[in-house]
Formats: sequence, structure tokens, C-alpha cells
Amino acid sequence: AFALSCHPEFLILDEPLAGLDPVFRNEFLHLLLDLVSQGMGVLLATHITEDVDQMADFILIMEKGRLIRCDTKENLNDYYASLGKKNPPHIRDLLGLAQKGDLL
Repeated sequence: AFALSCHPEFLILDEPLAGLDPVFRNEFLHLLLDLVSQGMGVLLATHITEDVDQMADFILIMEKGRLIRCDTKENLNDYYASLGKKNPPHIRDLLGLAQKGDLL
């Protein structure tokens, strides 16, 4: 709430969903979507990939503190499909490719 009080153009959030119950986590995600629709940028670091599947435009994948891929969700989905995968991936599927080295 304090960070939003000055109407920033961009938020950097590190694990803001950790420890939240499912109901409040859903409400918080809807708040973030509202802020994004109003033009605010949001960088969200999280391990709860299912929660951000619905809101991610760009995905930055880091491994051991090193950026290994930065692309739009659509481009990563297209790349995933080009590997012969049938179903559109969740972000966790893209992370699995990263761990195998297929996104480098």
C-alpha cells in the first residue's frame, strides 16, 4: 500500500505472493492486473508460476543469478510448439525447458 501511495510508473515486487492464502493471492493478482491495465509496469519475481500465467507479457528466466532468456510469452510459446509440444505451456513448462538447456 505504501509503494502505491506515490503512484509509481513501475513496481518491482520480489515474491509478493509468498505466504498469502489463495483468496487474498487471487485478489492481489487482480489488483496487479488493474494497475497494469492503467499503464503501470510490474516486474514480478516469483516461484508461484501458475499465478502469473494469466498476466505475464514478458518472461525473464534466470538460473543461478544469470539471465538465460528474455522474451515475450507468445514467442516462448511458439518456440515450445516448434519443439513438437502439443499443448500451450504454462510458465512452469518453459522453466523446465530452461533447466534442460533448450531455451538457451
